[in-house]
Amino acid sequence: MFQQRKCTDTFGGALGAKILASKDAQKVYVYTTAAALREKDDVMAVVTNVKELAGDVLAGAKAFNEKRAAEQAEVIEDTAEKAE
Repeated sequence: MFQQRKCTDTFGGALGAKILASKDAQKVYVYTTAAALREKDDVMAVVTNVKELAGDVLAGAKAFNEKRAAEQAEVIEDTAEKAE
């Protein structure tokens, strides 16, 4: 039984290799790979856009926090001056 299966696997492997090597199959692989590469480029463009927007949000948040910290420091100074 093992011999029969091994023979069938070898035959199936050879047949699979011939199918994979056919011109029609190669054409399908080329078109599919080309489409995948185009999609990758589109996805990377979206990722780049998201990164830029996130950078803008981060910069805005840092500026907001700096402004808020400066305002709080003024309030603390005013309160300390009034207490004296």
